[in-house]
Amino acid sequence: MSRLKTMNVQAKRWPQRSCTVMFLSYMVMGFEARSEEPGQTPDTASPSLTEQFKTFLASPPTIKSLIFKLKSRPDVSSPAVYDGSFSKSTNWTLYKAVWQQNAVLFHDAPTINSQPEFLSNQSIVCIYDTEHWLFNHGRDIETCTATQGTFDNSVTRVIGMKLWDLYPPFQGGIFHVRPGDLKWSGDHFEAAKVGSPFDVTFRIKGSLTSSNGLPYETAVTYSTGDTVHDKHSNWRIRYFYDKKPLPFYPSSIKGYVSLGDREVEMYECDIEELIPSESNLDRSLFDAKNILSTISNPSVHVFTNGIKHVLSTNGALIPIPYLTGASLPKETDSPSSRVTGLSTLFAFNFSFLAYFSRRDRRNRTN
Repeated sequence: MSRLKTMNVQAKRWPQRSCTVMFLSYMVMGFEARSEEPGQTPDTASPSLTEQFKTFLASPPTIKSLIFKLKSRPDVSSPAVYDGSFSKSTNWTLYKAVWQQNAVLFHDAPTINSQPEFLSNQSIVCIYDTEHWLFNHGRDIETCTATQGTFDNSVTRVIGMKLWDLYPPFQGGIFHVRPGDLKWSGDHFEAAKVGSPFDVTFRIKGSLTSSNGLPYETAVTYSTGDTVHDKHSNWRIRYFYDKKPLPFYPSSIKGYVSLGDREVEMYECDIEELIPSESNLDRSLFDAKNILSTISNPSVHVFTNGIKHVLSTNGALIPIPYLTGASLPKETDSPSSRVTGLSTLFAFNFSFLAYFSRRDRRNRTN
């Protein structure tokens, strides 16, 4: 696939960190909060469970297995409504993922034993270094080469929105941030410039409250960061510990949007499994060829040089406009149809901020 080249993308890579060092920091002292015997000197070197939680969010280790369920609205084909109906919904989607600093494998899972397959009920994202692959519900396959975390073409934009479902379950339920974006100062955090698939960046800040030695609630403000015409959305994220995937990490996360004097539940995630690894995982786990090998005559669309191509059976790249006799549709930053299709509840919140930010900029220009 050496021919799968794309435009040079100028963006700063996420910092590479030592997985072994991070993993050991979580494993030290067996993760357990220990009560001291009378007269015993406390071990001040052991971080509290709350500190381990904050460290995990700021700098996650390699995750060799993440299995979680997301609740969705009763009617995902309609815009979100804030009438309390979300909390009563019985619609859930199961997901499975493997993640490390330079790679992602993320997909829907009809059952807990499901593997990534090119099926109508599965969407699959494969990323390794600059290679990006999207297997879209058994309909099409798209790929490009791009720096991780950038949104410079239609492939990376759709992948970016799909990863909005992946990151909150192991980022404490905080929406839109990528692992490593959060910077902590005590119990307060901030992500000053968060990129998005739209033409705006966002500021995310908040604070963490603990109870009984465990993280209890996070208050979060999402804003456009525009000091003149800023827009805010305030949420409270609460943590529940029916079964702990890790001693410091919740098994259930619920998000409540603040609307005046009301709080309305609009997010719920149940974490079935969260297993860290002390070292990076094998390249083969993230290799899209494993999925391609199961498909007869796959039709692969390659985004390169600012246009989509079809990868022919002999390895040639054929520009799609020349095949169809028509021009490609103009790229758009309007999120409405994709957001509805992806059924990401919090994307509505994000696109709401993006819309007003763009509108205010146009008004100031006119």
